[in-house]
Amino acid sequence: SGELRVVLGPDFAALLTLDLRALASDSLLVELAATPLPRLQVLLCSRSTALTDQGVLSLVGGMSDRPWDTTDAAAFLGGSLKAPETAPPCPQLRELDITFCPRTTYLATVALRRLLPAL
Repeated sequence: SGELRVVLGPDFAALLTLDLRALASDSLLVELAATPLPRLQVLLCSRSTALTDQGVLSLVGGMSDRPWDTTDAAAFLGGSLKAPETAPPCPQLRELDITFCPRTTYLATVALRRLLPAL
């Protein structure tokens, strides 16, 4: 797709680490979630001021069109928020760095850990 292809280039199927420090945004991560990256293990998004919980949670798969809102937060706190039945877009993802991303919340980080336990 557009923005992601500019960042990744033409051949990215074997990509193990993706450095989007200070570049990650919701639209970029939603696009990433729609792109098969079966070998991606490390995603670096630190200091990305345009990244929010919505973009981070798009990495779960099947959630990019669902806004992360107070209903989801309440469902998570109540233990009823479950990962979608679809496979995650980056099944080998083991590390996600979102430090110093001011528009992401601790609650979404904890939810992501529950929804993607391999992280």
